[in-house]
Amino acid sequence: MAREFPLWVIVVLPWLGALGCLLTARPGARLLGSERARMLAHYLGLGASALAMLFTLQAIQLLLAPEDPRALAHTPLRDVIEPLIIGEVRIDPTLVADRLSSSAALLLLGVFVLARMFVPGPAGQRALGLEPLPAPTADGSPARAESPEQLAQTMNGLRRLALIGLLEGAALLVVLASDIGLAAFGWAPLGVGAVVLVAREVGDERRASAATRVLALSVGGDLGLGAAAIALLVSGIGLSHNSLWAPLTGEQLYAAAIPGVSFADLIALLLVGAAFVRLSSLAWAGNSLAEALLDAVLIPVPAVYLLLRYLRVLSYAPSVLAALLVLGMVLAVVAGAIALVRPERGHAHHSARAGGEIGLAGTGVAWVAVMMMAIGVGAWRTAALLLLAHALGRLGLRLALLVADGAHLPTWSARIGRVLCWAVAGVAPGLGFVVLAQVLIDVIARNSLLAPWVAWPAGCAMVVVVFLHAASVARIWYESLNRQPGASANETDEDGLDFAPLLVVVVGLFGLGVAVLGSWFGLVDSPLVWLDKVLPLAGGHESAPTGLRESMRDGAEVARAWVAGSAMVVALVSGFAWMWTRERFVRAHGGELSGYARALEPVLRWPRAAVGVCALVLTGLTELAARGIGRGVFEEGPRVARSLAWDVGASVAPRLRGLAPSGGRQALVGIIVGFAVLLGWLYAKPEVSSALPSDHYEFGGLRPQLIRAGGKATSADEQPAEPAEPAEPVGAPESPVQQIQQPLRQDGAEPPRPVGLAPDPAAPESSR
Repeated sequence: MAREFPLWVIVVLPWLGALGCLLTARPGARLLGSERARMLAHYLGLGASALAMLFTLQAIQLLLAPEDPRALAHTPLRDVIEPLIIGEVRIDPTLVADRLSSSAALLLLGVFVLARMFVPGPAGQRALGLEPLPAPTADGSPARAESPEQLAQTMNGLRRLALIGLLEGAALLVVLASDIGLAAFGWAPLGVGAVVLVAREVGDERRASAATRVLALSVGGDLGLGAAAIALLVSGIGLSHNSLWAPLTGEQLYAAAIPGVSFADLIALLLVGAAFVRLSSLAWAGNSLAEALLDAVLIPVPAVYLLLRYLRVLSYAPSVLAALLVLGMVLAVVAGAIALVRPERGHAHHSARAGGEIGLAGTGVAWVAVMMMAIGVGAWRTAALLLLAHALGRLGLRLALLVADGAHLPTWSARIGRVLCWAVAGVAPGLGFVVLAQVLIDVIARNSLLAPWVAWPAGCAMVVVVFLHAASVARIWYESLNRQPGASANETDEDGLDFAPLLVVVVGLFGLGVAVLGSWFGLVDSPLVWLDKVLPLAGGHESAPTGLRESMRDGAEVARAWVAGSAMVVALVSGFAWMWTRERFVRAHGGELSGYARALEPVLRWPRAAVGVCALVLTGLTELAARGIGRGVFEEGPRVARSLAWDVGASVAPRLRGLAPSGGRQALVGIIVGFAVLLGWLYAKPEVSSALPSDHYEFGGLRPQLIRAGGKATSADEQPAEPAEPAEPVGAPESPVQQIQQPLRQDGAEPPRPVGLAPDPAAPESSR
């Protein structure tokens, strides 16, 4: 039984902040002015996120109480909001917070608080499409009246803030939902919101094309999650997360869904497909504040959380994990190569996407592929660390690009930005370096269906990915963020609201990296030590358990020699990659990689064509469904139904008019119907036809009675009751004469007995 805690407040607060932004957009901008409306919307959003974060911290404090280890739950308005029941499907509006879900919610809200701190600065205003307003005069009045274009610009920016708040609440609903059915109500809006944020403006054809691809992938993720929910219902497990640990769940997972495929394999395949199809949509995200939040937390946190929540299902499907490991190896190498080389620019062809966007997309997909490798070997704690590093690193990198805005960073932001890029690229001792080294350890040392022969190829692929990822991030730094030779420093452009979030991200990345590095050698506890109870080290399928190989184990953990060796390899490779990239891109020309690009383009031609065909088919199906079903349901369907009802009514009306009786016939029919109703009522309630008490009368006031000769008239209701059997057996009847106990005489003679009593058999013979 869970403890009660107002968890719905955490979800509703961002929605209330979004509602405040919507109300501020049109009437607020007209009544208060653009500047006051912007500040009001900013403080509403920041206050809502910060307050929700405080509630989450309070929930975590309750979960850490040693005297009560129960989880927290909240069902709002039990008397008003009832569970949604569709057939045998029951979706309960209950939120549950345990160690895993509260950690995911805290990560979401922490990143949103940092992003909302960035919003009121110059870079944040530019990222929302808001131009700086003219400075007011000395008396505080505006310099000139606002134009309609400025008001429209303010409204659009505030609507984007409102949409970000709506998606924040939807992501929190996914991670706090008690079952997968309720989580789907937050999962689907995240996909639709991603499409809107990627599209940006209505008239931008390039962004519209990217949004179409995101829409197709979002629909694919929705279908995968829905199919997984159906499979859970058919298997008998149910939609609730708690049912995964029921006693019979293991047998239900091993049962055959179709010949040769168990329910565990089917559900795991659908969940993995839904999560990573949704994650692949990040490849089409541009560089704006909303898309930075999409890339950092809105898409990755719910997707990876669902996989970690259903880790028992994944552990029972070793074939799915093995396929995920191989796919992650290939995808990580290809995405890292594309991010570094950017083959579309090798022949100096005109590219629809800027080079910085291709680098961001490639590094993001490569990091997602590394997550696939970690989950493929059952390294659940490493996947959680990868998610943490991804959220902080991608947010910091994208915020730095927004501050630069096509130029170089200001002086202090550049100094912090360089350290930030080192942490993101995997240079020691940042969190990126630590998690990449941990993945290298896991792919070599952990069991899988393909172990041990796949371990060393996976380790080599991981080393290549470390080099490509570090070099790609270094290229982004030298091309987009670093001050070019001969450029003048612009200290006057420095702003504290732009600088502060970058500083917090850098401190977080290096602080967490040092803490995890110390936990490897037993110096301190890991930052995620409290997740050890929900993210096990081993378990799963009996033929391929997700545990460590005996040859590389020292007790319950990997031998420290392997840990130190993996860390040394990652440190050397990432440092060499940064220095190698510096030699080629310090002047941001990149001509040395043209040969690599020309060599890579033919290799990628056929995979690109296959991906293009699949994307075209999926896009066509999505548009067909959107236009056909949407138009059929909302436009053509009501019109056809209305026309059909009109035609049926017109054809039936003459026949009904012909059957209509005259006035006399209507009166006669009314009388007959009235008498029929009255007689039926008397038949159903016969006691109303008599004025006497109804206890002694039946139908018509007469009661059949049986008169027996010489006796009283009785009926079935007055039959004498049979005597009840005694509870205990009846003993022998007592004598009518009470026995009197007489004292014994001194001479030994028997005392006189009362008349009628038999001698006592227990008395001695001498006394008789």
